[in-house]
Amino acid sequence: MVIWNKIKPINLEVILKEELSNVQPLVITNKDKKLCMKPKNQEEGEFSTCYANIETQKNSLTLKSWFEFFVEITPESISFNPPSGREAHITSHTFQAPELCDRGNFEIVKLQTPMYVRCKEETKFVMAPSPFAMIDMYIPSGYIVFDMQFSTNLFFYYPRNTYRKLRIDFGQPLVHFYPMEDRRVKLKYIYDDDLFEKVRKARGVFVNKHWIHKQRKMGIKPWWPVLK
Repeated sequence: MVIWNKIKPINLEVILKEELSNVQPLVITNKDKKLCMKPKNQEEGEFSTCYANIETQKNSLTLKSWFEFFVEITPESISFNPPSGREAHITSHTFQAPELCDRGNFEIVKLQTPMYVRCKEETKFVMAPSPFAMIDMYIPSGYIVFDMQFSTNLFFYYPRNTYRKLRIDFGQPLVHFYPMEDRRVKLKYIYDDDLFEKVRKARGVFVNKHWIHKQRKMGIKPWWPVLK
């Protein structure tokens, strides 16, 4: 039995620009209530009583869409169109896995999230698509750490040679972060333009392959700017 109040939590800082001070893209999942997780008291099993969904709701973080996006896929490109006056930063990453993309007949695009997340200790998370996501695109999963790099960017696989229009609602769950330790997570939001820019420059130096492993082996720590 885990006694939560006696175990040191995982403390994460979530840093955004001041213009997004009314948005919290990263949330503790069990505080994000969902109608689909309310049991109907029926005899048959249902979505809300599935063990995997219950544990996801209890033991993860949720990264939710920070804007409403209208996504357009054509044979030539993909675009993420946010509300007027907002920007979406996307880059193609097909070049990083050309054989995989050719075999599966798809493209890879990275959508930059508007926040940085950092932690002073090496704690691994599994980043995986949310079972609550309503998006007709594949989001790959993997490990992520926040002590050596601070990005939470999303990668999408989308089919080639097709026309498709999608909508990602504001607040739509996209991915979950599952801590690899049985510890609760605490989030501290910071909205500060100056700190955001400093963290952007301090989020790690990637000059060649396996650089995070090399940084860790050499004991190199990223610069850790603080609020004035």
